[in-house]
Amino acid sequence: MASYHFQIHLAATVVLCLSFPVITSENLDNTKHAVDCIQSIASQYFIGSDSLTVVIPLFLEDATRNDFSLESNEGAYKLLPKLHALTTLPLSVIRPSIMAKVSLKSDVYRKETNYVIILRDTCKLLMKEIILILRGNMQSITFLPSWNSRARFIVVVTTEDCGPDTEEIALNIVEELWTWKVLNVVVVTPTSEPFRSQQISHIQEDHKEVPVLDLFTFAPFKTSINLWKRVQSVFLIDQWSSFSRFLHNRHLFPSKVPHNLKGCPITVSTIVYEPFVLDPDVIPNDKNSTVLRYKDGFEIRLLRLIGSAINASLVFRPPPDNGELWGRNLLNGTWTGIRGDVVHGKSDVALCAIVVTSENSVVMDPTVTYMRGGFVWVVPHPETFPRWLSVFRVFKLFAWLCIIVTILLASVIMWRLSRTPINREDAKRTMSANIFDAWAVILGISVPEMPRCLHIRIFFIFWVIYCLAVNTVFQAFLTSFLIDPGLLPPIMNLDELLDSGIEYGYHPLMDRYLDSDNEKHREILHNHKICLNTTACLERVAVKGDFAHFLSRQVMDYTSYYKFQDANGDSLIQPFNEDFVQYNIAMYLTKGSPFLDRFNDIIAHAMQAGLLDLWYNNEIYWAKLSAHKISEIAADDGYSALSKVHIQGAIFLYGIGNVFGVLVFVFEIFYRSFIANVRFKRTGVI
Repeated sequence: MASYHFQIHLAATVVLCLSFPVITSENLDNTKHAVDCIQSIASQYFIGSDSLTVVIPLFLEDATRNDFSLESNEGAYKLLPKLHALTTLPLSVIRPSIMAKVSLKSDVYRKETNYVIILRDTCKLLMKEIILILRGNMQSITFLPSWNSRARFIVVVTTEDCGPDTEEIALNIVEELWTWKVLNVVVVTPTSEPFRSQQISHIQEDHKEVPVLDLFTFAPFKTSINLWKRVQSVFLIDQWSSFSRFLHNRHLFPSKVPHNLKGCPITVSTIVYEPFVLDPDVIPNDKNSTVLRYKDGFEIRLLRLIGSAINASLVFRPPPDNGELWGRNLLNGTWTGIRGDVVHGKSDVALCAIVVTSENSVVMDPTVTYMRGGFVWVVPHPETFPRWLSVFRVFKLFAWLCIIVTILLASVIMWRLSRTPINREDAKRTMSANIFDAWAVILGISVPEMPRCLHIRIFFIFWVIYCLAVNTVFQAFLTSFLIDPGLLPPIMNLDELLDSGIEYGYHPLMDRYLDSDNEKHREILHNHKICLNTTACLERVAVKGDFAHFLSRQVMDYTSYYKFQDANGDSLIQPFNEDFVQYNIAMYLTKGSPFLDRFNDIIAHAMQAGLLDLWYNNEIYWAKLSAHKISEIAADDGYSALSKVHIQGAIFLYGIGNVFGVLVFVFEIFYRSFIANVRFKRTGVI
């Protein structure tokens, strides 16, 4: 403990802030009672925590010089060994004088659970000075990432006597702590004269047991639910006696937030983001303005369950009108959007698929995570093959090459058989005639002249059987391809997306999920388009088919059913198979909100009951039903009448054949003319 900075990661911390160094013999007895009282509270309420931390103020720095045995600080260092004797609690020491110079690394998700603040000789100071000292001590610990306003706080006033001002001092201390959102606080002061003179019935060894310390606390929700944001009064919760024990043994840290808030308004900031939050109803009120009432959506159902459980009225703020939506942290430290409403105290709660991040958790308090999701790239649904390609798509390229080779091979075989000595009838058949006969058979039409020789007829019969099988398969599959030509290969991954040449974009908040050290990610960061309106961007993906969007898979699942389907019920957008990045979703409350524990309890019960899965699945189910109703309007009975659209392939081939025939005809004319000119030059005869 000789080191001035012995920092350990802790889940529970006791902080001692000594406002004045000197403890004289006049008030040494009160100091002893205060030390015993703190030790008793720590042993009763702090056991189970991870450590204790002592914070030594600026004006003790020169006196102590890392020496914890100085008699001038007897009161403070009487307490340290007693707290250290609680062997389950390692003890740490931090000096606020060097806190601004030292960068403390701490997990933002780990929060302290206990604090003790000791104020010395406060009765000799003006109330304003007392508050300034307390405020300085609070500032020295609240900048830490592990700061937790919902922890247990004990403020001890170690002085000889405060007279009748005890309750006023306690009230002012509590008011200051309430500005830091501290709710569970007990103020320990020397008892006032009326209490000091009061006799208690319990007597031990002929000495009367009298109270020496008063313990005050407050209940912000007790007097008026609607006035909970300011302290009305404090009350005496227990007393420490001259026999070093509590007189009433009451629980010093009862639950301060009632289960029934009696309609206390809770202000909520949110935006429409299906299926988490659906479109609200706009209701006019008596003040010539409108009120938003969100009734449906996955997170709205959860919020209404919480509001119903604690009997609170939900007041929804208008969505941000500057296009910020979720908002962001600006360079000057201010926040915008719905998160900015919570950070700057305009709202108590913000919700709408807000991702749990360390940046958010520094300035707001997240609830427990109630959904795990993922961001995914969404690309246009692949287009259909051109119908004129249907004729060629019946067989693969290799199969077409095999058919061509067999035609040529059959022609060669029949030509060669016609040249055998025993075949005099077919000896005059040319190679071109054999090719035309083989081609005619595979097309299913008759040949101009049947072979006369027996061995050629036998081969010809087997060729007809082969062509019949090929022709039957071709015609069977051709009909299917004419009706449903199939889809072009889709974009399946990021490499194919970048190679496709289509534009892509996303909300600026997504930049954090891309690694600037990755070459592909750098290309995306440099070339992407900004998409502030998710619905508009998805419409471009679905309708124009020239854009890719990066968004939540839950949103994609919902909108692909509800908004982006064709008449046949097929989705117009298609996601990648794997999530690009995964995330956790939670609500965010103001830093130090007293409602966080109640929110967490209700959310945990809802998750255990399976309500969250039920609500989310219901949203997707209703989206599917809506899409089914739309598709039923244009649904067919499985039959299609062939039209010119379906026979594009035949028309295309017919046109190619005509063009080819005309070109051959022209070529023959020029060829004949050329031959005639050559003959004329040689013989002089046309």
